[in-house]
Amino acid sequence: MKFRSEPPLGPHPSVAAVLRPARKLAISLPPDVFEEMERARSVVHRDRSSWIQEAVRQYLGQREREARIAAYVHGYTEVPETDEEIELARLGSEALAGFLDDDNED
Repeated sequence: MKFRSEPPLGPHPSVAAVLRPARKLAISLPPDVFEEMERARSVVHRDRSSWIQEAVRQYLGQREREARIAAYVHGYTEVPETDEEIELARLGSEALAGFLDDDNED
């Protein structure tokens, strides 16, 4: 088996991490949730494993996005923009709007 040479900015992930087999699990779903899942996955022609993997990835991604938004909002609550920053943003928005309006006139 031939491996690529190591990239200049760090080592390769270990072979064990790359080739790690999927973990199996058994879950219980209420009948109504199971039937809804079956209908949803049949629409996209996916097997259960790949459908559930995608659902979990989407859920985790959504949670990560929500956490980042909450941190962003918290940051602005803790350190709100100054009046000067608000005015600069307003002027920048007006300038951009004028620029875009000029482009649309061509």
